[in-house]
Amino acid sequence: MENEINMNEKAKVLVFLDTEDLMRIRGTVDYDAVFARIAKNGDLELLRDDAQTVNGYAVCGEERNAKLKSIIVAGENVQINVFSKKKGKFVPIDVKAEKGLLDLRKLISKPNKK
Repeated sequence: MENEINMNEKAKVLVFLDTEDLMRIRGTVDYDAVFARIAKNGDLELLRDDAQTVNGYAVCGEERNAKLKSIIVAGENVQINVFSKKKGKFVPIDVKAEKGLLDLRKLISKPNKK
């Protein structure tokens, strides 16, 4: 029985955000929006800090958009790894997409020290 339970559990989705991804996300937060969600048409929708007002759609960087979409779809079943220039390697951060919303500010904040 125990093996059956383990076989049915979903594997965590691993997402790696490199320095280019983080730079673009920082620009989005600084100038456009702080939340992202998947729109009904499947596009990545950007929302202002009230999490209600749509401010546009992510239109460039298909690979980056795919990474953000996979975080939103996975919800809490995701491990996000961001590149730390200081450490020279990818560092896991504890960020979850809650109720279909991803807070982009949390992706660009300082990684947890471990």
